[in-house]
Amino acid sequence: MSLIEMMVASTIGIIALGALGSLSFYTARAFASLNNYGDMDQESRVALDRMTREIRQANTLETFSSTNLTFNKFPLEPLEYQYIAEAEELRQIKGSEVSVLLTGCKGVKFEVFQRNTVAGTFDQFPAISGTNQAKVVQVSWTCSRSLLGTEQNIVNVESAKIVIRK
Repeated sequence: MSLIEMMVASTIGIIALGALGSLSFYTARAFASLNNYGDMDQESRVALDRMTREIRQANTLETFSSTNLTFNKFPLEPLEYQYIAEAEELRQIKGSEVSVLLTGCKGVKFEVFQRNTVAGTFDQFPAISGTNQAKVVQVSWTCSRSLLGTEQNIVNVESAKIVIRK
């Protein structure tokens, strides 16, 4: 075996190992991304199911803003949902019990509407602040996670409209 044959074989081997290494890196990154998508989807579904169950049982909406909702849930203590932008968390507060529903939230938005619909559409009339007209709550959020130090998986949860039953 000559020196030239050895150099050619070494070059081919280095190129093959480099290709295999980069393929392994991208495959591992793809699996981690899929895992992130699955976790975020499950957390979003659990949070939305929990919010839906609690809001439907509330009596009235006391106060609201685009990042905060407070319900009167007689005979229990008030029910509150807060979006804390600095912590990137959506929290549920029932009396003295604080639960974190979602983490990694880049944005949460609450809107409230009356129960009656606009003629010829599926949209509801906006509720006026400080009244008991609010019977529908629209919730939407965006969550993300980082992968190897860079923000990767972004999930936009479609808006859900929840009707206060009482």
